[in-house]
Amino acid sequence: MEWRCFHCNFVTSDKEAALAHFGDPDELEPVCCDWERMSKKERLGEFQALIQELNGEREENGRLLDRIRELERRA
Repeated sequence: MEWRCFHCNFVTSDKEAALAHFGDPDELEPVCCDWERMSKKERLGEFQALIQELNGEREENGRLLDRIRELERRA
């Protein structure tokens, strides 16, 4: 199956990528419409916030992996 955005011509056959682009089915517009309305400064802020969120998730995953390894050693 292929998904195509008629707003920005984004095309994908990957379900996860489509969900990320089109968002919640109850939303009226895909993410690209919000992005287009943002100024360059707002886009940069959003991008930086996403990077910080991803870095936080990566750190949390590392802590959880360390905990899992610790528990496996004890078993």
